[in-house]
Amino acid sequence: MTQVCALVKFRHDPETNQYSWLYTGGCYKGNEAVQYVEANTGTTHTFKEVQFEVRYDNRPWEKITIIPEESAM
Repeated sequence: MTQVCALVKFRHDPETNQYSWLYTGGCYKGNEAVQYVEANTGTTHTFKEVQFEVRYDNRPWEKITIIPEESAM
């Protein structure tokens, strides 16, 4: 694992007056949130160099596929 990047979107529910940030996907190919490289045998990996990033998802809600948390509601 070399990088982690997640897309989030702000949501306000006027019926319950609740505000929340929802995970809408990853930043990488195939909507993946983690970028991997092949590990080498005999090498110790500490993950200290892993970069974490959170980006605001600018897409309209209609362009975002159903999120697991949403489908459970």
